[in-house]
Amino acid sequence: MSSFPRVLWLVLILGPAVLVVPSTDAKAQSHTLESNQLVVTVTEDPYSFEVRAAQSGTVLLTHAATSFRQGIYAQNVRAAYDVQVQGNVLTAKLDLAHLAHPATLRLSLPRERRATLTLDHPFPDASIQVAFADKGQHYYGIWEHTHGGDLDNRGASHPFVGRDYQHEQVYAASIRAPFYMMSNGLGVYAETQAAGHYSIARSDTTQFRFQTGKLTYHLLYGPSYKRILREYNRLAGPPDMPPLWSMSSIWWRDDHTNIPEQVDAANAQELLLRDVQMLQDYRIPASTMWIDRPFTTGEWGWGGKTFASFFPDPDAMAQTLRDNGMHLLYWITGRTAHTLKEPLRDRGLLFDGYTEHPSGDLRQTEAYLYYKDFLDSLASDVQLADGQTGVFGYKIDRGGEREMPDSLINTQVTLFNRAAHEQMTAHHGDNFFIFARSLHDKSRRWVAHWNGDPRDNFQALRTSIKNSLRSGLMNFPMWGSDIGSYDKNPSKELLLRWIGFGTYSPMMEFMIDGRDRWYYGGDPQVIDITREATQRHHDLIPYTRSALHHAHRTGVPVMRALLLEYPTDTTVSDMWNQFFYGPNLLVAPVSRKGVEERDVYLPEGRWLNYNDRTSVEQGNRTVTEPAPLGTVPRFVREGAIIPRGDILEANQSWKTDWQPRLRIEVFPARSETTSFNYYTGRVVRPITSRVTNNGITISFEALDHDGRLEIYVDSINRVIRDGDALSDSEYDYHAEQNRLVVPFSGDTTVRLPGATSIF
Repeated sequence: MSSFPRVLWLVLILGPAVLVVPSTDAKAQSHTLESNQLVVTVTEDPYSFEVRAAQSGTVLLTHAATSFRQGIYAQNVRAAYDVQVQGNVLTAKLDLAHLAHPATLRLSLPRERRATLTLDHPFPDASIQVAFADKGQHYYGIWEHTHGGDLDNRGASHPFVGRDYQHEQVYAASIRAPFYMMSNGLGVYAETQAAGHYSIARSDTTQFRFQTGKLTYHLLYGPSYKRILREYNRLAGPPDMPPLWSMSSIWWRDDHTNIPEQVDAANAQELLLRDVQMLQDYRIPASTMWIDRPFTTGEWGWGGKTFASFFPDPDAMAQTLRDNGMHLLYWITGRTAHTLKEPLRDRGLLFDGYTEHPSGDLRQTEAYLYYKDFLDSLASDVQLADGQTGVFGYKIDRGGEREMPDSLINTQVTLFNRAAHEQMTAHHGDNFFIFARSLHDKSRRWVAHWNGDPRDNFQALRTSIKNSLRSGLMNFPMWGSDIGSYDKNPSKELLLRWIGFGTYSPMMEFMIDGRDRWYYGGDPQVIDITREATQRHHDLIPYTRSALHHAHRTGVPVMRALLLEYPTDTTVSDMWNQFFYGPNLLVAPVSRKGVEERDVYLPEGRWLNYNDRTSVEQGNRTVTEPAPLGTVPRFVREGAIIPRGDILEANQSWKTDWQPRLRIEVFPARSETTSFNYYTGRVVRPITSRVTNNGITISFEALDHDGRLEIYVDSINRVIRDGDALSDSEYDYHAEQNRLVVPFSGDTTVRLPGATSIF
């Protein structure tokens, strides 16, 4: 499979250094590694390699250049020598111009869809740059924020360091992963926390550079985007699976000490509890209230180990929240203030000389444990009646505002996210929720994400929609944004449009500051739309949880750019203003001012208008849909299955006889079998819709909760459930919507002889 080069060693003495240069035959030697899916061919002189698809022979990647920088000099790799091939592993030395010491290469095919390359240089402070030929493909990933197109990164050139750049519309949208997917079927993942830089499709190459003397990067073959994400998820680690209660609405204020004139409250604690009561009064389902700073004693409202006097009884506050089905979270940061700063400084564990409140060096075990102990003492200051802490998680802020050297941001934020996760795990097992602003690659294992501080304009809403889909393309599925903006004075129209978008974000997060004039002022339109949207989001929890679990297993996100579902449709290659929520629900939020309708592109197939449940549309075309305030155009594709229902009580005290119930919507296809993998919280139970010449059959094993099936079909003749024919009184058929309603309990099979699809 490979031949070893005949090498004549030529030794040149250059001062104190010895330069070893391989001399090869006139014809360049090449070596090939193969799997069932990939073929990688390495050429010795000049050094280069090519990656092809094994089945089709299509060239997926062509190496253009590799260089190492030591000091101010960039040293290009000229040739590979001493090449050894053993099984699926190739090793070689890399000849660098003007340097006596060679670099080394290790190339392997550890899996049939993955090639792994490790470059190593003896100087640890070197940087490594790799370039590939650009062939006009699309590139997705790397940054949450747009630095090139909308979703496609072509033309982008930007640092990869995690600093919170002053983006005009959304400050500090700072998810980042050293990973991108290309439309030709290959993903590239550099497994490093080093600072770096990416340059995408510029001067006919795409290249990355990292400040490290050793770099491992992986080539992940799909060819589908979903398959690439699956390989990436397996390699980099899956996202954290959040608790059920985190999927209802989340509420907060930027400063509870700033009591608005519309609210009768004597202090910050009374204001928080008044907000809890407001949600119940308006029947707005919610599960979480979190507190931003200031809330502790000491400088900056953060850094003390006890709550400040304006929260006079945090135990009672936390207990009231739990009694009302809600959870208390609070704001934390890796920045130091008050009791955190001086002990770390005294031990030489502080990044002094940066901001006024620099971070501790969490690479040092003592500093890491000190942060965990501090968080533990603050959480332990809040006790519930059952003896456990009343704090159920955190919002982690900052992390990219020069609290530390830029070169360490990626490492530091990952360690802080991990420390907070471990500290909460010790108290609550897996029953807690943490979300953070700054995340690097493997932080997904520890925390969810909100996209920073958006401004109060429609362009910021549009940017946030792009952020959500870009984050999903890097395997960060539990995502949310500050609904209506972080600013205190959004217009009512902007707030209501953002609520429409937030309904179809896994994390639906409301800031109340600046909205008191509507909620406490009793604006019926704002209250009604908020209630309807939060109830709809709450009702989608069975579907959302299943999609999040699917993301945990496969890397395929909840909020999906259309390109994931229709990769060959060139219309959607950079489309951001509509997306899939989960596998079956197409949503098209309004993100422009003064708009009462909008165009929706329907890809190939047949689609049911999910708002009227009667109109079936043919795909591969654009339709215009009404979209007044409070309405988001939505479609489901043929064969869709959407589990819904109320399976989380949360704060719904107005439901005196509450019991968990499921409501499973099924839209059978005309001829194919479709299924949905429903996650019960313990196991995955497929829900299947089978279409035969004899009719339609819906079947599934027990889903932990009883409920009802809502099946959209024509021509109901008989309904047979678990082998028994049902009488007319045991089911309902709504002919105007072709909707059959059948109760179910436990393992269920419903047969509909003679029934036909509405598609």
